[in-house]
Amino acid sequence: MNRTLGATAIAFLTACRGATDSTPASTWIALGASEAYTCGLSDTREALCWGGVGGYYDPPPLQDSLMPNSAVPVPVPGGRRFITITVGGLSMCALDSAHKAFCWGANQFGEVGDSSYLAKRGPSAVVGGHSWRMISSGGVHACGVTLEGQTYCWGNQFRGGLGNGALDGARAEPVGVLGGLTFGSVYAGLGTSCALTPEGEAYCWGINDYGILGDSQTPEPNNESASLVRVVGGHRFASLALGGNHACGLTQDAYVYCWGWNAYGQLGNGSMESSSSPVLVTGDLQWASVSVGYQHTCGLTTAGAAYCWGNNARGQFGTGVTDNSSSPQLIADPGTYITITAGGNHTCGLMASGAAFCWGQGNYGQLGDGVFRDRLRPTRVAGYE
Repeated sequence: MNRTLGATAIAFLTACRGATDSTPASTWIALGASEAYTCGLSDTREALCWGGVGGYYDPPPLQDSLMPNSAVPVPVPGGRRFITITVGGLSMCALDSAHKAFCWGANQFGEVGDSSYLAKRGPSAVVGGHSWRMISSGGVHACGVTLEGQTYCWGNQFRGGLGNGALDGARAEPVGVLGGLTFGSVYAGLGTSCALTPEGEAYCWGINDYGILGDSQTPEPNNESASLVRVVGGHRFASLALGGNHACGLTQDAYVYCWGWNAYGQLGNGSMESSSSPVLVTGDLQWASVSVGYQHTCGLTTAGAAYCWGNNARGQFGTGVTDNSSSPQLIADPGTYITITAGGNHTCGLMASGAAFCWGQGNYGQLGDGVFRDRLRPTRVAGYE
């Protein structure tokens, strides 16, 4: 990848300089984000998190069992090292080098997967003895695919989110997704989940408000499915990303399609009409990755340029303005970031050097720059010890 920075990247670094001159160095290999939390893996594969969810818990768990509210990275207790990390609404999960899964967080609906409903400040092993290829944290549930291609979910079953035929209740241990299909990857959203077969065919289940299941039915609220639904369009996807009420998929030929709720233009097709069928993101761009927030979407092109679209009211684009956009807006030149991660109403980018920057909503401390306030420009994530 070309590391020469263009004019946009130089402006980006100039805008950040005042916030980063006094910031201790930190180096990251992975990031994950939700509405109020951000987590990362350090260069030694230690998990650290920052942010906090305040009054989201109902009823609130014991405070000493939760990660503390913090605007700077805080090490996750236990000293474990991980290879991947994923952040949900009220919980986080990670895989170690042996492909064992560990989760922690509120756990009011069993989303930690350790057979209890007690909040966990540090990683707790997901029961069942499985070895996982991938794991994904959603709103208050999580899903994973084993090395053999079996798919399981756990946590809140509300409106079919676990894909096991149930529309209510909760499960504190992994339960198999119905349908008899083998999957290569799985993605958990706010109350919806999707998975890809090894061939790239997409299936979704759970909440179907505004067509997020991609079933071509009228995109209305108050729909759901506790069983698998095939995403229409015949696309072959390489990866998927789920947000509040919309989803996007990166095809195997490097195009991005989105579907679901579109009140802010988060589908990226130049309109603000919701769609229950995948629609092509405009701009004739070739994409390397896509990440979905609550009401905005971001991605990296194959040339390494970063774009965002949708809701920008909290500065999710990091461009210094708060105008929404229904089509991709360039936020950084090629070479600036190697990954882009969309949180609820904030966004984070990881540079090749390992430096991490976040921007957008920051009142929970989820930007990691030491203050509890929004930032309209990228600000460097603070150091850790």
